[in-house]
Amino acid sequence: MFVTSNSKALVERLQASIISELGEALPMLAITRDTKDQPDAKAFVMNPGEAAMKYRAILTSPSLGTGVDITFPGRRQEIDVVFGFFESKINTHHDCDQQLARVRDPGSTKVWFNPSKFHFDTSRDVIKHDIQVQGLYKNVLLRYDEDGKPVYHTEDPLIDMAALAVSQQRASKNNLLNNFVELKRRQGCTVDFVAPSDAISLIGKAAYDRGSDLAESKRVELLLAAKTLTSDEYDEIECRIQSNEDVSETERWRMARTQIEQFYRETLTGELILRDDRGRFRQQITRYEALQRYASTRGTAADQLNLDSLQAAGLRHRFLRDYRLAGELLDQVLRSTPVYGNCDFDASKPFSWQELTSFMERCNRLKSTIETAFELEVHPDPARAVKQFQSVLGLVGLYAIPDGKRKRKGKTIYQYRIDPDRLRQIEDIVARRAAVGGWSWLAGSTDQIGNGLTTITAPELAPFSQRSVMGLSPRSFSSVEERQLPRFIGFT
Repeated sequence: MFVTSNSKALVERLQASIISELGEALPMLAITRDTKDQPDAKAFVMNPGEAAMKYRAILTSPSLGTGVDITFPGRRQEIDVVFGFFESKINTHHDCDQQLARVRDPGSTKVWFNPSKFHFDTSRDVIKHDIQVQGLYKNVLLRYDEDGKPVYHTEDPLIDMAALAVSQQRASKNNLLNNFVELKRRQGCTVDFVAPSDAISLIGKAAYDRGSDLAESKRVELLLAAKTLTSDEYDEIECRIQSNEDVSETERWRMARTQIEQFYRETLTGELILRDDRGRFRQQITRYEALQRYASTRGTAADQLNLDSLQAAGLRHRFLRDYRLAGELLDQVLRSTPVYGNCDFDASKPFSWQELTSFMERCNRLKSTIETAFELEVHPDPARAVKQFQSVLGLVGLYAIPDGKRKRKGKTIYQYRIDPDRLRQIEDIVARRAAVGGWSWLAGSTDQIGNGLTTITAPELAPFSQRSVMGLSPRSFSSVEERQLPRFIGFT
């Protein structure tokens, strides 16, 4: 069988679950970003038709390139079934189709999609402006006028092309499942929707949870066993990665450990690995720092931008999010709430959805900008204000917790406040990062030989696994089985 997914973590969890059920003896190959340089993976990419015959199961993430074509002589059907598992807001339905099409003549193809729908703005003019405001691609500043205001070149074909591409991607991600189904029908395939089964869903969820615990436990062990790199060693490996040269699995784990320790200025532990959440917490901390940095200089920076104006800002050469502009955007949105001001969050102040009216108005006024910057959907419904606020807080690693309820005109009003422990945790990390540089901290650390193998048991991993499973369990997917007419041999 051939299994593909747009989630590297899911591939790792499926691999761990299969091994736990069938044992290490099963011939299986998993190709992800971490394993693509291994000899078996490289041999498969060089000659996939021949190499595929060595395995009973092949698992792949998007790291398996688009040029790989798994075809057998005489168009023989050697792969019985292709499975696809696709999460939302990652890639388009065309990308998913390409991943499934690696196998040219499967016996059948079965696909599970997260059925979530979104309402991201697809207007090209709006997206074009937001791309400019986010500081992307290249500099289009022409000159300054007599009043010192910047004048920009607005007819840039690269930005027009980018706006079209982003618009198409958003339209696809807004309704990934239905867009995929319509694509397959236009290709001449029949699409059978498989009704959910509670019994099968429970079996699938148990296998997924088991795989999640095992995969995360293995990841923790490998990270703790890795040796921290020196600055020179790190730069040498990074150069090889940039040059598409071989990097061993051991070196990749050493890099991963070094990146975590360098960022947090903290010796690696199992608890830190879980808290890092595969880098998500680092992204949140970086946004929190950008927010603080912008708020502390608000009104004084000479190059400060006004997000409400229609002026484009200095554009960079690549389509990357600018954290200075992200800090400004977060500051403007959060200042409309009762719990943020003067660069600080107030974790002691309760709030309800009624105190978030200005926040919701601000979010809707900046809807497309927020969606472009953070891929975060903005809801117009005021009743969803708390949920919307939770999603914005999550961008900087914070969240709100229940804080009792009160009566107002006979109605129950539920109150919340920012979790103070989480806020202190983030503030401690930010302060530690400001006090000393990452490489300076590592140079002064005596722990350069790893901590040895440490196993994290399933109960300790449970909170992480449950959080990761949300929105991705077999129950939450719409199941689609597809066969091509008239030969019922898959897609061509």
